[in-house]
Amino acid sequence: MLQELDLEAALEGKSKCWNAAISEAFHYMKLIEAWGTGLGRIRNSCREYGLKEPVIDEFGDG
Repeated sequence: MLQELDLEAALEGKSKCWNAAISEAFHYMKLIEAWGTGLGRIRNSCREYGLKEPVIDEFGDG
């Protein structure tokens, strides 16, 4: 059974892997750096460029 992931946990860098094979392939091809870094990097980039904080909605378990 997959553990649910809420918005607060995701914003803290926690993540949930939905497809291990695809995740490993993307990591091998250097298309992703690490699990759970995307939301933080998006928020930091917005601050860096003087953009509004993105609205991130939580629905269901995604």
